[in-house]
Amino acid sequence: MTATPAPETPARQRVHLRIAGMTCAACADRVRRGLEQLEQTTATVNIATGTAEVHTLPWYRAEDFRQVVETAGYTVVPHPPTPEPPNNTPRTTTSPRAAVAVTVLTTATVLAATVFGSGTSTAPEFLLFALAAIAVAGAAAPIHTAAWRAARRGHTTMDTLTSLGLLGTLTYAAVATVGAADGVRYSAVATAVTMVALAGRRLKTRAERRAGASLRDLAARFARYATVLDDSGRETRLPVGELREGQRFRVGPGDIVAADGLVVDGAADLDVSVLTGETTPVPTATGDTVTAGSVALDGTLVIEAAAIGDRTRLARLLHAVERSTDERGDFQRLADRIAGRFVPASFALAALAGTGWLIVAGPDSAARAGLAVLLAACPCTLGLATPTAVLVAAGRAAQLGIFVKGQRVLEQAEGSAVVVFDKTGTLTDGAPAVVGVFPAATVSRRDVLCWAAAAESGSAHSVALAVRAAARAEDHDVPEARAVTEYPGSGVLGIAEGRRLAVGRPAFLRRHGFAVPADLAAQRRAQEQLGHTTVYVGAGDRVVGVIAVTERVHPAAARAIVQLHGLGLRTLLLTGDNPFAAQSVADRVGIGEVVAGVLPEDKAEVVTRLQESGRHVMFVGDGINDGPALAAADVGIALGTGADAAIDAADIVLAGRDLLRVPAAIGLAWATLATIRTNLRWAFGYNVVVVPMAALLLDPLAAAAAMAVSSLFVVSNSMRLRRFTPPGPSPQPTAVPEKVRR
Repeated sequence: MTATPAPETPARQRVHLRIAGMTCAACADRVRRGLEQLEQTTATVNIATGTAEVHTLPWYRAEDFRQVVETAGYTVVPHPPTPEPPNNTPRTTTSPRAAVAVTVLTTATVLAATVFGSGTSTAPEFLLFALAAIAVAGAAAPIHTAAWRAARRGHTTMDTLTSLGLLGTLTYAAVATVGAADGVRYSAVATAVTMVALAGRRLKTRAERRAGASLRDLAARFARYATVLDDSGRETRLPVGELREGQRFRVGPGDIVAADGLVVDGAADLDVSVLTGETTPVPTATGDTVTAGSVALDGTLVIEAAAIGDRTRLARLLHAVERSTDERGDFQRLADRIAGRFVPASFALAALAGTGWLIVAGPDSAARAGLAVLLAACPCTLGLATPTAVLVAAGRAAQLGIFVKGQRVLEQAEGSAVVVFDKTGTLTDGAPAVVGVFPAATVSRRDVLCWAAAAESGSAHSVALAVRAAARAEDHDVPEARAVTEYPGSGVLGIAEGRRLAVGRPAFLRRHGFAVPADLAAQRRAQEQLGHTTVYVGAGDRVVGVIAVTERVHPAAARAIVQLHGLGLRTLLLTGDNPFAAQSVADRVGIGEVVAGVLPEDKAEVVTRLQESGRHVMFVGDGINDGPALAAADVGIALGTGADAAIDAADIVLAGRDLLRVPAAIGLAWATLATIRTNLRWAFGYNVVVVPMAALLLDPLAAAAAMAVSSLFVVSNSMRLRRFTPPGPSPQPTAVPEKVRR
């Protein structure tokens, strides 16, 4: 059990629980309702992953949640010391590995019953009944135990139906054996029903665990140990949970980086594919930042830890995926409501069928019909229809470098009709280069570039980076600026060499009292018509120059836009840049609609206007300034190389900067929803058709087999998402190196 402050609501806490013993949607709903009885508490419970996420008041402690879960009849399982993916489902009383041995025992019992009861009147019926009793009461004991635990608390679950069906079949076999009325056949039916029930559960559990294999692969990228250095340089190998922020640790060849941090010594090539999706090693040296989960391929690094444990970027993304499998979307809420009423309805139908057949055909037919209804009823198909599909999709998405934060995202993605792109750093590589410096008649080119570099010395904006890079390339001595103030999306002000300096948009400089000569205004317009981005440079009280920069379009951008259009989606470019530069980029990538000259704070307003016109909107961005638009959109998509603010605000995070992951994410969302709908149609259809058939036609063995097949169909259909192929060329999947030291 872990409890961490919820970043989005500091006054509350978010608690993650691993719960054993849940076997159907009714179990999950009971746990959820119990947790939500705590004051100001909301909870989501996932039957497929055996987990619960609770948002509650800060004074509740682990013991409070444990008591609530145990009162509901289930068990809280301690969390492992290192992060795990959501499908490391706690072993429950109904699906341990020992189920394999149970199934073998049951099968042997059935075979023995078949041999001894194959038509000879001398078959030892009482011995066969004893074997059947061992199978039903012994091998299936976990099912009966779970059913009894629920009954003691006045609950009914899927285990209740199965347990009563198995015990009822065994009871009927006992009556038949004592009465010499074909006891062999009913003993064989009892063992066969047990075999089918246990085998079906075991296969379903194995399929569910396979569904999370991709997420487990990603979880393998967490280090278990770190080689920590003390002040004297002595090394101590510690569990990663004991690493603290500010401590230094060493990473050698084959080691996994244990925390996000800053390299303070050494050089190495790192495999950073877990977060960027790029398989090319990244040269890393002193002064570079690194992220947890990266793997040193050669060389040695000394890293100062800046973010550890759940605060690392990789952990935050994996926990976001875990929350996506816990969240209850519209489909899940519908299924849960129906499943919660299904078990009592099944008992009522079994009693009605038994009563009807007792009147019409006698006790034998009445017992057959009642038992068949209990064994055929399968509320677990309703409970598994959504979470298994979401779980498999989350794993496949992670393989493709796509981290989805919730079921709601999948539902919203299907309705999205417009995909809005930020320009700088999203469609372009975010590293523009200076292509022209145009000074006023009385000022040198060198002065304009140096003054601009001085004013931009503390800015992380792409234009500022380009200006400083140009000044360094020309080996200019840039003066030191003071009193620098940055106005995001507009410009910067500062003082250097006794002059007031400004760099930014035309309106920004005019607003701060800088006069614009006509020749420089004309030069700016000419450069913008060429598709360049421009800024004014001001010194004293007038504009003294124009700097033009250009950006390189991301290589995959045009292909991504083609794929989005192939999916029937509209695309729009939204940027604060000038219309000519924006249109130049839009033309190169194939976007037909452009909204330019928009201030960062107004991007969200543009998104809102699109929504008010009846359109569902996706927004793709990477910068701090994109946070409000990402949050306002129906679905926000952030690039994994972008700012933390953008990643936190987004609903989907893409590894690296490969824009082909945008259509891949949309295509996977659509495929997942189609799978969920198929699962729900099957679950509803099965229970509507087969349960009444069981009351009229099926014997208990056929009913048990139908129930097992129903659950397996839902899980198997969801597993098809593991083979999802994105439209067009696939983005590079993330991979785990074969040999790493954890």
